[in-house]
Amino acid sequence: MKENSLILIFAIFLGLTLNSCDRISENYRKEKEIENYTSPYKGLWTGNYSGNENGTLKIEVFKAGNLEIVRTLNNSQYSETFYGTITDYGAFNSTKSQSSGFTILGNLLSQNNTDPSGTWNKNNEAGTWQLKKQ
Repeated sequence: MKENSLILIFAIFLGLTLNSCDRISENYRKEKEIENYTSPYKGLWTGNYSGNENGTLKIEVFKAGNLEIVRTLNNSQYSETFYGTITDYGAFNSTKSQSSGFTILGNLLSQNNTDPSGTWNKNNEAGTWQLKKQ
């Protein structure tokens, strides 16, 4: 009886250990995938926005798909920098300035071999943007 209990405890311990090893291996593979990932939109994109406000946009897409967005208002010293991300399909994600509320909507996936374009909004103002990859 005591021997059966020891065998059962050993089997449970072995099962838990193997399960932990599988999870460690899976996490390692996922981390390597993230390290090796490069956004297909990586690079510098520049262009203009127009509507209730007019200005320039400079968006840098980094290796992992993080964005740095610099918006400069025409005929003004006003410029702001904010951050976001982009999906594998080029869609902007979390691209809202916390200070001004300026939000870029759309994606960098060009349609019919044209430069990417989309819309923006800020409070009750809105307009369009167009970018070109540098």
